[in-house]
Amino acid sequence: MHAANHAITALAIKKIAPTAPLIPLLVSVQAAELLWVGFHFVGWEWSRVDSPMNSIANVHFEHMPWSHSIFAGIILALLFAALGAALWKQWTVAAALAVGAFSHVALDLLLHAPDIAVAPFLDMPKLGLGPYGSAPALAFVLEIAFGLAIWRLIGGGKWLLGLLVLFNAVGVTFYLPQLHGGEVALAGQPMQMVTFVALQIVLTLPLTYFFAPRWMRRRA
Repeated sequence: MHAANHAITALAIKKIAPTAPLIPLLVSVQAAELLWVGFHFVGWEWSRVDSPMNSIANVHFEHMPWSHSIFAGIILALLFAALGAALWKQWTVAAALAVGAFSHVALDLLLHAPDIAVAPFLDMPKLGLGPYGSAPALAFVLEIAFGLAIWRLIGGGKWLLGLLVLFNAVGVTFYLPQLHGGEVALAGQPMQMVTFVALQIVLTLPLTYFFAPRWMRRRA
C-alpha cells in the first residue's frame, strides 16, 4: 500500500483511540516499512525489478520475512504494545499502537501478490490477495478508495485531501501499464526503488501529522 495510505491509517486509529499519541502512531504504521528499507540496505531482505518496468506488477518482493510476515507483524505489535504500556500506562494506548504496527502487514496482504511469508524459516505458501501482480489498475482504485474513506471517517480537511490525491496521483503510472513515468528509471534497479520508498515515508509521515485534524495533534 502507498506510503500516504499507510500514514493516514494512523489517523483512523487516533479517531477510535483519542488518547493515543499521534507521532508514535505514525511511526507504528510504518515500522514494518522502515525495517524493510533498512534490511534491504544491509542485505537481509531483497527484491527484484523487471526490465522493462511498466507497473507495480514488475516489482517482486522476493525475500522480506523479517519485516513483512505475519510473525513479524505480531512481534512488532507486541513491541509497540509494550512501549505504550510502559510510557503511557494505558491499555488503550498500548492497543492502539499494537493495531498500528500490525496494520501495515494486514493492509499489504490485501494488495500484494503472494509474497508475504507466515514466518521466517517456515516453509509455507506465501500470502497476498494479488492485485499488485495481477490487476494493478484495480489496486490503484482500491488505494484511492481506502484513503478517501479514511479521510471522510476522520473529518479531514482540504490539505489532507490534497496530500492524499497528490501522492496517489504521482504514483498513477506505477499502476497503469499504459502510462509511463518515473517508474521506468527503476528498471533492474531494486535499491533505487527502496530509496524511492524511503523518500515517500520521509515525506508522508510529517505531512500527515501537520495536515491531520488539529485536535489530533494536541497533547492528550
